[in-house]
Amino acid sequence: MNKILKTHTLIITVVVVFTAGIFFKSKVLALTTEYPRYDVTVDIQKNAAFTVTENLDAVFNGYLNGIRRDITLEDDNKTKVCNSSLAYTCGGFEFLLFKGMMVNGEKTSKDKYSLYTVDNGYVKSFRIEKRLKEEEEFVVNEKYNWEIQYDVYGGIQWLRSDNNSDELFPYFYWNVFPEGRESRIEDATLTVKFPASIEVDLEKFQWHGYLLDSQITSSYDTKNNSVIFKLKSVPAQTHTTLSYQFEQNDLDRLASVEFNFKKPSLGADLYFNGFKIEALQDNKIENIPSGKYTISADRLGYNKEDYDLNLSPLSNEVIEVSLTPTPWMMLLILLNNILFVIGIVGTVIAPIFVYRKWHRKGRDIDKIQTIVPKFSPPEGVRPYLLGSIKDEKVDRRDISGTIIDLAYRGFLKIKELKKNSEYELIKLGGKQGEMLDEIESDLLKAIFDNKDKVNTKNLKSASFTNKVFNLTKDIYQKMKDDGLFVENPESTRSSYVGLGIAGTVLGLIIAVGGSVGTTVLIGELSFLTIGVALTVVGIGYLIIAQYMPAKTHKGSEVYSEIRGFKMYMETAERFRVQNLTPETFEKYLSYAIVFGIEKQWAKNFKDIYNHAPEWYEGSDITDAVLFSSFARNFASTTENTFTNVSSSSGFGSGGGWSGGGFSSGSSFGGFSGGGGGGGSVGGW
Repeated sequence: MNKILKTHTLIITVVVVFTAGIFFKSKVLALTTEYPRYDVTVDIQKNAAFTVTENLDAVFNGYLNGIRRDITLEDDNKTKVCNSSLAYTCGGFEFLLFKGMMVNGEKTSKDKYSLYTVDNGYVKSFRIEKRLKEEEEFVVNEKYNWEIQYDVYGGIQWLRSDNNSDELFPYFYWNVFPEGRESRIEDATLTVKFPASIEVDLEKFQWHGYLLDSQITSSYDTKNNSVIFKLKSVPAQTHTTLSYQFEQNDLDRLASVEFNFKKPSLGADLYFNGFKIEALQDNKIENIPSGKYTISADRLGYNKEDYDLNLSPLSNEVIEVSLTPTPWMMLLILLNNILFVIGIVGTVIAPIFVYRKWHRKGRDIDKIQTIVPKFSPPEGVRPYLLGSIKDEKVDRRDISGTIIDLAYRGFLKIKELKKNSEYELIKLGGKQGEMLDEIESDLLKAIFDNKDKVNTKNLKSASFTNKVFNLTKDIYQKMKDDGLFVENPESTRSSYVGLGIAGTVLGLIIAVGGSVGTTVLIGELSFLTIGVALTVVGIGYLIIAQYMPAKTHKGSEVYSEIRGFKMYMETAERFRVQNLTPETFEKYLSYAIVFGIEKQWAKNFKDIYNHAPEWYEGSDITDAVLFSSFARNFASTTENTFTNVSSSSGFGSGGGWSGGGFSSGSSFGGFSGGGGGGGSVGGW
């Protein structure tokens, strides 16, 4: 029993130790940061701008890459809370200019840190980031000191002292320590420096956040006209916002600058005392402290222009930005204008060009306008060829009609197995004197494939699909080889469809993408109308593609005869044409199927045809109308075996979107709620 207990104890001990090892290992490996000290100095100037200097010590444990500081620019959630109640003061700032960084007492060069903005969908931040390790490294109690400094413009707002007063007072409202910390700050110092002309009232300071009075002590430095706050154990993940209401005339009112972009009309890059302004709203910079500034406008392809300003309180300076293009930009603008004119002319001419293309290449040669009835199909023109010539397409109906014709001529027999849905084709030798042409012979081979009988359901196979596909290509080629068409009709259509698609796509790319690209490049609204012209041509080609197969002189004659034969079949009546016989009905039924007029054809034989032909076996047939109904159903059933090839075989449808050094991470709009500033700090 003791052995069993000892064994169990050993197992439990191993499991506990192993689990604890995994747990503590993961805790050690995850990067943690402690903040023994965090000092912030806010130096407020008479012109209502202020400079923020943050100096802190951080101790890292875990895998470390570098350090970063995020300053909140926009926070959608805080903005909503702030705007939902008049009881809240909405903080924020207009923009900030980053001035530099020091690490462990040494100034960091511009190329050793990065400045950029990050956006997680609801919070947008300005990030200062510096890599400390060439590669991620595991550290234990590794301490770093770093300092950053930046100027804040528009961080002091003019607000009413109460809702019943229209007088505005300057109001400082700033979240002095980043709330995005995983651990508390052990010791913190906040120094607020005031202009010498201001008499500081300690009673006007207010702290907002999760701080106790016992955590804060304050003192006044008369020499520097500054107030020093000492804080102990500043909690993690909490706002520590300080506010101060100035007297009405303590600070100068803010000014603004508007930009009227003349050239380039779409704007240029703007630099505020050498710092690039990353964003602009309504072409205006608001809440600028009074003083002297140099604003520069620059754009690729244009000569840089400097504007020296001396802003007074409440002034609004309007700058007319008109940059001189460089020689190569002047040439590019000229070329753009020339292309615009060419495109306009081309767009007007494009429809005429397409029409002339059809007129020269797509019209039938010697087309016959007057049609007279013809009592028989053109000599040597079988149903598949007749149907292909009449609409310049090889339709499924042309093939099914040909099968009817082959049955009439004795090359196969049609046996109805299930009414209107399933048939058996029986191979025969043909009537005496009947001959097969190459297309018909290939069709029979495709159907029977060395068999004597075949069910129409078995024709839905990949093998039969490929054979019919090749057969349709042969028919198109035959139309050219027999001298009926100038070129292969399907190849002609495909060529123009390909050119039409290419022209349309290329035209749209030029008209849209090219215009956007040119607009961005030259800074002026550009529209490459030449792309529109090309698009019109492309669409035109797509339209005329179906009309471009052109018949030869011979083809026009045959087509005229086909039309005459169709006229006869549609209008034949017993009292006008006396030679209508049962043989005539069967002989031309396949052509009626191809024309799609089998009903009209059958009516002409209402009292003449009253039996089933020899090449048919199935339900009783008592007149021509019933047999034409069978023929139509058989043709439809047969055509359904071709549906899986129609999309690829050429069948017709039956008829027819700053980093680097001292660049500004500017924020126009700042963020509302919780005071400007805040954000997060730590390692990564």
